[in-house]
This record gives sequence, structure tokens and C-alpha cells, in this order.
Amino acid sequence: MALVDILKERSVWTYSMMVGSTQLGEMIGEEALTTVNVVQIQCAMDSELAKIRRPTKSARQSLTLSTTRLSGSGREKQFGGDWLWNYKGKTYVIQAKRLDVIKDTNLATYQIDIPQLRRLLETAAILQSESLVADASAYYVFYNTMIGDQPLPDPVAEAALPSEDGAKQASRKGDRSENAVGRQKDRHANRQGNCRRTEEDTPEERDPRAPCNFGCTMLSAQVLFDEIEKQGKLDQTTVLIGLGTVESLGVQSWVDCIQKHGSCCDNAVVD
Repeated sequence: MALVDILKERSVWTYSMMVGSTQLGEMIGEEALTTVNVVQIQCAMDSELAKIRRPTKSARQSLTLSTTRLSGSGREKQFGGDWLWNYKGKTYVIQAKRLDVIKDTNLATYQIDIPQLRRLLETAAILQSESLVADASAYYVFYNTMIGDQPLPDPVAEAALPSEDGAKQASRKGDRSENAVGRQKDRHANRQGNCRRTEEDTPEERDPRAPCNFGCTMLSAQVLFDEIEKQGKLDQTTVLIGLGTVESLGVQSWVDCIQKHGSCCDNAVVD
């Protein structure tokens, strides 16, 4: 499985988990979402590296989206971020925020801690100015869902089964070859939201609000800082930023953001 599929599966899981936990009475918190997501991604990357007998530094850089957690022991408060991502020489200092949605309304906001935002930017600046890394940037990862949507089935489990209609058609035609079933699984998986980019993708699957794109998004912390400064709110301790404002600032799915800096989705392959 390519890294693009790992990240998209995590995005679908995040979206669905937020909906499902809300239906049980309380939406899952940012820390729990972060822990599961970064562990799953890192384990997948470590598994791929383990296949190489003696991985070189270049091999590690090309295959690994490595993660360093900053939460715990006061490090998040000190550095302003939840974790670091390193990929092909670029370092992302990341703070995660969950979208707060009021059910049955259009009110959807993120609560941004201004001192934390400043520390996040300062950490990225120090990493680069002290030549600790070649290229460092501060980013927010936003966890998103829209209350009222039904939680999606697990994309991995769903991808393992062909659709009922497809199975009937295959039976009638007598085409039970492995390749035919494989194509059917891919189409069904795409419909369930893991959104692998294929020629059969529908406009809905390319929708920015589709769970595979919307569940986990990224925005430059500097862009967000500039917007808050423009609003004249930097003197506040916290500020609410609307979903529409974040989208107008150019927020992207985390796959699209990472793709800009290393073609990770073409080269990093995970079983």
C-alpha cells in the first residue's frame, strides 16, 4: 500500500471516528486522534524499512515519513506542536486541532491558542536558523467531520469484499479471474471513501469535503497567523476561526500538502 493510501485511510478513519463518537455522546478528543494516527502511519513506514536489509540514509529519506512526538512532559507547551514530521529533508512542526461543529447548524470553528501559535512558528524558525534541519515549516493539521453524516464503513474491511451487484455480474458472466475481482475491489474501495486516484474516480471522490480529503487537512501556521493579525486579534489569548475562513486560506488534504514536498505518494510503498 502506498503512503497516499495510508494517509487517506487515516483521513476516512478520523472523519468516521468523530461522527461515531459523537453519536455515543461525546466527540473523541484531539490527543486520542493524534496518537492513533501517528502510530499507525509510523508503524507502516517502519514495516517498509524493515524489508530493506541495510537501508542507507537516502533510502530512509525516500521511504520514511518519520514522526517525533512532542506531547507529554511539557514539550507541547514548550514547542507549540504535537509532533514533527520529516520527509525528504523537509521538517513539519505540527499542531493538531479538531473542528468543533454544532449539530444541525452551520457553525463550525477551530479554537486557536495564540501563544501556542507563536511558539509553533518560533520552533520552526529555530530549527532552520540553527541549521538543525535544511527546511522547516510550521503547520496545523485539522481533524474534521460534519455532524449528521453517517459514519463510513472501515475502508480496509470494505475493500476486502466485492460489492453484491458486482459479484452477481461476475457470476453471470463466468468471470471469476483474480484480476477481475481485484478491479472490482478497487472500485468498491473507492466508493467507500479511501479515494485512490484512478481513472474511474468520480467528481464526488475528488470533492474537498469527501472524508478521504476532509478528515485530515493541513494549513500553514504562518498563513493562519497573518489572517489573525489581519483581523486584529493577536492580542487575544484564544480566537475562533471559522471553517469557511480556513478553506478560503487554502487549506489542503494532508496528502496534497505532503505531495508538494517530495512526491511521497509515488515513491513510498507500504505493505
